[in-house]
Amino acid sequence: MFILQVCAHIFGQIPDPELQLFLSRQISDDGAQAENTSRTVQIISGHDPIEDIQ
Repeated sequence: MFILQVCAHIFGQIPDPELQLFLSRQISDDGAQAENTSRTVQIISGHDPIEDIQ
């Protein structure tokens, strides 16, 4: 949740709505990619990779 609060705070300081949309799409794309990669690693390795990361 903290990262969302930080992003919302920063986005509120950006006067350009197009830049706000671009950044929010980029963050969403990165989040989706991370989830897909995590699922793939879990399928291949048989365990959740988040445990290794933490």
